[in-house]
Amino acid sequence: MTIILLFAILSPVIQSNKTHSELEISDEVKIYLASTYAPVLWFYQNSLWEEPFTPIEAEYFISVSTEDESGDLKLEKDGYTGAQYLQDQYNGVETPVYIRVTTDEYNGNTYLVIQYWLCYLYNYGGALSLFNFNHEGEWEMIEVVLEYDKSIVEKRSCPEPYIIAYSRHSGGESRQWDHESVEKVEKDGYHPVAYIAYGTHAPYFQDMGWNEDLNKGIYAGQEDMNFILIEDREWLHFSGKWGGQENSPVGPLFQEEKWSTPVEWAVKYLDNLLLHLEHPSHLLITNERGERIGFVGEEFVNEINDAYAVVTDEHEYYYLPQDTYSVEMSALEGDIGFDAFVNDNNRTNHIYYRNEVKTRITKAYTEIGTGINEYRLKLDKDGDGRIDLTLEPVQITEYKEFLLYLLIVVVLVLVVFAASRNKKKPEKPMKKLRMAQRALEVVSFLFFLLWFGAALDMGDIGDEYEMRFLQSAVGIFLFSQVLPALRQYSTTRKIEVFFTRVGWALAVIYIGFSILPWTGLVGEVDSGINVFYFAVTALAFLLVGYLLKFGRFMKKRSLKVLFVIGGFALFFWILFREFSIFPEYTNYILIIGALTISLGIILLVKKLFY
Repeated sequence: MTIILLFAILSPVIQSNKTHSELEISDEVKIYLASTYAPVLWFYQNSLWEEPFTPIEAEYFISVSTEDESGDLKLEKDGYTGAQYLQDQYNGVETPVYIRVTTDEYNGNTYLVIQYWLCYLYNYGGALSLFNFNHEGEWEMIEVVLEYDKSIVEKRSCPEPYIIAYSRHSGGESRQWDHESVEKVEKDGYHPVAYIAYGTHAPYFQDMGWNEDLNKGIYAGQEDMNFILIEDREWLHFSGKWGGQENSPVGPLFQEEKWSTPVEWAVKYLDNLLLHLEHPSHLLITNERGERIGFVGEEFVNEINDAYAVVTDEHEYYYLPQDTYSVEMSALEGDIGFDAFVNDNNRTNHIYYRNEVKTRITKAYTEIGTGINEYRLKLDKDGDGRIDLTLEPVQITEYKEFLLYLLIVVVLVLVVFAASRNKKKPEKPMKKLRMAQRALEVVSFLFFLLWFGAALDMGDIGDEYEMRFLQSAVGIFLFSQVLPALRQYSTTRKIEVFFTRVGWALAVIYIGFSILPWTGLVGEVDSGINVFYFAVTALAFLLVGYLLKFGRFMKKRSLKVLFVIGGFALFFWILFREFSIFPEYTNYILIIGALTISLGIILLVKKLFY
């Protein structure tokens, strides 16, 4: 405790840091506001392990530390095992959260800021194979920014938050509470939801699916937290490191912008980029000033302020301030799984590349940032410095595209509904079905012509949407081939027609995609899915369709149910892969389709021959 008192006396940062407005907010109101907007925390837990280091009181950290020769607080026990022992000995209050409620000026406006500081004994990056992120001590922070109104303090009115910001070691991420972007804040009432990364304790806005260190494991909400006013703590003015290692953090008061200009710090991270590479290859990212972050050979460099990376066995994550970047990927093997979130606070683009490459890719290049309309990925397969293949992103998610697809789906549903009406006179709905089928085939052909023109570089029109044109052509054509199965056949016949018509449609697509590159008119045909999938799915559909056609043994209802479920599962699987929608469900849909169709074929063959 002597060292804390000494630094409190010597620290140049004194009570004058508090604004007049700060002093007018009573402690009772601060606790009330902190409770009203407290984040919901989800700590990692699964069947094998759970978060080893939960929040502790700063006083406990001090009590189990000694001053080293640099004036930093070094834990009495070394390493992960020692820190875990100290964690097990902790018997203080559960989930202590140090709160700060203050006002801040930014761009001529006044804001009310609520900060939630969490102290940890140890930052455990044991899952991170390429870096040793392990270090003693950890301070992370969650910030809620409100547009200031004196009624908030005087009458305890509770407006919606304006900005939510999460610290992430030396960097951070923030979002407007209700901005019309693709990614909004997950919330529970006025409580933002934060996923705490396993071991490293960085809060995230969502589990993101591909980050295996995040999940809804152990819950800690407002009712579980013990709020402590941080400005009352005498250790606040300790300017040394909390931990005896080079990458151990300093205390909250000395974390610069987070403390001195909290709104400006939060606004800075509204405009940010997230780059993610799925496979154990490497990224090297360079901004317009030549500053880099990533791997130069096997050496990791970071020359960009406010940028940081997290690297695991299977993933690389890079968090970058808003800028334009050249991205280089090295030594890729197999699938290319690279995506980026580009957020300029007016829209959030998710640019997603997925391509199954049969040969090793030595280098791949692209540019990411605002003001870029063409997110093309250029591949150098043999390392000779020449581009061998150019890929369009599988997906660029924007609201306008979502609305376009929604419109297409609505039109298709209306066409099918109109074509299947009027059961009193069978000839009319049959004629309508044929007309609807022809209409969809014409629309599909028009989209194909648009793609073909864009692929031939006959003009600027459509260049940006080349892949979208082809995807629309394929998707609408497949839908058109389902309509014949709606005719007034028996249930068995409907199933048979569905499988055979869709099977031949998939076969035609596969043959067309295989022949087109041979003509030399267009390059490699890429609609967001490997053409091999079309061939395999076509064979599966045709096999089932013709087994049904020649077997005519579909009197068992269980067979009908199995083939209906399997057929629709594979049909929607191919569409979901084609349009890159619902990627988290595609594998499950494929498994369901394959299993049900396989079981149906086994039962059908058994009925035929036994």
